[in-house]
Amino acid sequence: MTARHGAWRLCPALALSAWMLAGCAPGEDFSRFGCPNVVGINELSRQIVWQPGAAGRGAGDTVAKAEISQILPSPCTIDRNGVSVEAKFEILAVRGPASPTPPEVMVEYFVAVLDPQQRVLGRQRLTTILPFASGKPNVRVVEDVQVRIPTTDRERVRTYSVAIGFQIDRARAAEVQRYWR
Repeated sequence: MTARHGAWRLCPALALSAWMLAGCAPGEDFSRFGCPNVVGINELSRQIVWQPGAAGRGAGDTVAKAEISQILPSPCTIDRNGVSVEAKFEILAVRGPASPTPPEVMVEYFVAVLDPQQRVLGRQRLTTILPFASGKPNVRVVEDVQVRIPTTDRERVRTYSVAIGFQIDRARAAEVQRYWR
């Protein structure tokens, strides 16, 4: 997978699997087979960034609130080594009263590839900056991550998924849900 900020590979086992799978001709019409589904994980679609070291979780301690608000059309292509998915999604964020100066906030998210049985084949943590303009309370960021799926089984490729969410644990996700207003 690659993002605007860098690149990564899933893992050697996946690369080997992709190499071993049968291929199809480059440039083959792939639209009739469908692409893997790109999905946001609802419980991990919101993030609140609190001021480091803040004693409480009050509104005054909020640096920013961010939400994966929309999964955008995510085209794919196939070659003899697998499927490439261009996973696109939008993050909307609102600046909080504890926002730093300059008002840039960093958030971590993940992108995972799931096989037809919903097992995680690969997962990567990525980071993006929420670049609030001076005096502006909101920002919209579109992330575009290139994902490689090691299958050329054109009949089954749409049964794979690409899952996206903020990189937070269950306790943190529950906390975000309690304080989200």
